[in-house]
Amino acid sequence: MTVDGLQHAGAARRCTGGFRRPHPETGSAANLTLDSRTSYLVEARLQLERGLADRATAGGTLMSGLRFGVDAQYLKGDDVTLSAGSGTSTFTPGGDGAAGRAFVGLDMRHLSTDGNRELRGGVELGQSTEGMTDLSATLRRDVSF
Repeated sequence: MTVDGLQHAGAARRCTGGFRRPHPETGSAANLTLDSRTSYLVEARLQLERGLADRATAGGTLMSGLRFGVDAQYLKGDDVTLSAGSGTSTFTPGGDGAAGRAFVGLDMRHLSTDGNRELRGGVELGQSTEGMTDLSATLRRDVSF
């Protein structure tokens, strides 16, 4: 959260690599084998956040903030080779390439007067470069004792 009117810029990056070993199946006459595969996913997020005015409530303080920004993803993977009996087939799983997404979100936090209870929530609406619209929401309650 931010102080009323204060703006924060943020950036995050996440990289994931998947490495699968060959998987032979020897329980049948077909002797099915799935070759090894490597795939990589790189994600980045840039966002700007602006805090809204805090509001005093009967039981504590309500804080909120608006945020907006962009996400980017890059996916790259190997072809997959499948062998069954004496035949071999190679295919490309697809999905390789780059994609983007713009989003806007609202975050809220209520902190009790005694500081022992906190309720957090948020909602985010996004639109991807592939034309997909998504909506996500979170709700969390913390109690200290």
